[in-house]
Amino acid sequence: MSDWRAWGTERLDKFESDLNPTNLRLKLEEYQRELGTEFTVNDLIRIQEIISKAMIAAAICDFPEFFFDQLGIMQNDWDVPTIAKSIDNLAETLESHFE
Repeated sequence: MSDWRAWGTERLDKFESDLNPTNLRLKLEEYQRELGTEFTVNDLIRIQEIISKAMIAAAICDFPEFFFDQLGIMQNDWDVPTIAKSIDNLAETLESHFE
């Protein structure tokens, strides 16, 4: 099972701190130490873009597991008597979120 369930706000904090200008400068300096001064900000941006796309791909791969886990949680909740109602509630939430 993926560890997405245990991420919590720590994962969001890490994402935000990775984009902090100070952290980006430190990363650039680290890459320049390893690869030479010809490593530029554009190269760093490309690497960050690849990392971001990889994280999006991982999230897409984890979505079915997350979806069925949420259905199970909803099924165990006394407010949601059936799996059909759980799917309806989840669909409404997704629709409102992505409108």
